[in-house]
Amino acid sequence: MASKKVVAEVQLSEGLLDTIHSLARRLRVSDEDVLASSVKLMDGVQNGDFKVIKTNGKDKAADAEK
Repeated sequence: MASKKVVAEVQLSEGLLDTIHSLARRLRVSDEDVLASSVKLMDGVQNGDFKVIKTNGKDKAADAEK
């Protein structure tokens, strides 16, 4: 079966990033785990590699599925 690669980038507001970080601290998991779970619930994503990154003062989330 051929491997499908999907890459998506989402701009997060500072408030949303703060909410994700706060929830992650309460659950004692990484920001990426909270983001991954949220996206999986909303979009039915089965497998993905999620990263929260900050570049040039802008908060971004990147998702790459291999």
